[in-house]
Amino acid sequence: MTRWTPKDVKDVAIERVVAGEAVCLVARDVGVGPDTVYGWLRVRGVEPPGRRASRLRDPFVREAVGLVRAGMSINQAAQTVGLSTGVLHSRLKKAGVIEVRPRRARLSPDERAQAVERVLAGESCQTVADAVGVHPSTVYEWIRKQRYAQLRRQRHRRTPDEAVVSMPDTGKKLGKDTVMPAPLKTQAVDGFPSAALDKQGMVGRGRRLH
Repeated sequence: MTRWTPKDVKDVAIERVVAGEAVCLVARDVGVGPDTVYGWLRVRGVEPPGRRASRLRDPFVREAVGLVRAGMSINQAAQTVGLSTGVLHSRLKKAGVIEVRPRRARLSPDERAQAVERVLAGESCQTVADAVGVHPSTVYEWIRKQRYAQLRRQRHRRTPDEAVVSMPDTGKKLGKDTVMPAPLKTQAVDGFPSAALDKQGMVGRGRRLH
């Protein structure tokens, strides 16, 4: 059974979609399914902005696909017709252009490292990806793996717990579990307070014995 929705609620929902909001978000706020909102739009003769933009973009996409088929890079073709590389790449996949293009052999570790260095040096990820024949997300993954490997190497360097302590007089090495002896303290002799020893028992200042 279809849920009844007041006319004013439908009007507000349609206005929000026409203003550019996503149909799924408007439907969620109203409490209906996206198909219901699309039905309201069809009854009013309103075309969703996203669908209209896609339809208007199709001639440019077809032109860009033709440029790529002729040998132009994806980045250059997108810039030529005024599309984003992401949109063009998606349409190329749907058109089967990317799959039918000759694939390069698997890149060696040195080639991947060189691609990463080019991006880190300032080149755009899209330009480097086009040059080596991979998707930009693949280059981003190489960069992530390289940074992770560098972080692991830093963590595996010698830590203070692994360091050893050398005794100057014996040369013995003490590990982290070695217990150091407590420092010596002045001990009082039976019958003599420590203060007396400090005054009369000092080396070189004691009383002369006869």
